[in-house]
Amino acid sequence: MNLFLKFAKNNTGYSVKNLFVIIIVIIGCLLLLVPLVSLTIEAIYMHTIATDLMGMAAYISSVSALFGIAGYTKVRSEKYERPFTPPHHGLPNENGSEVVESEEIANE
Repeated sequence: MNLFLKFAKNNTGYSVKNLFVIIIVIIGCLLLLVPLVSLTIEAIYMHTIATDLMGMAAYISSVSALFGIAGYTKVRSEKYERPFTPPHHGLPNENGSEVVESEEIANE
């Protein structure tokens, strides 16, 4: 579960778009296992493949379109997203280039 949340996180926090893409990928992989299993079972037990392979190709193409649509919606929605920058609570150093955190000042 922790790995699942790690994949759903981006630099602006947890994202529903990331979760959507993860779920689509999982469902798509399960959908792609169906023709693999059916062709394997048919080849093992019947020693030939009598299934309509054009139908199988259309099925696989529709699942790949599902992957493409999910990826496109994520990329399109993140086009104008700005990365999260935490608020700055430090004080400038003497030379102005580095920042001294306020907690470090309190400890001195």
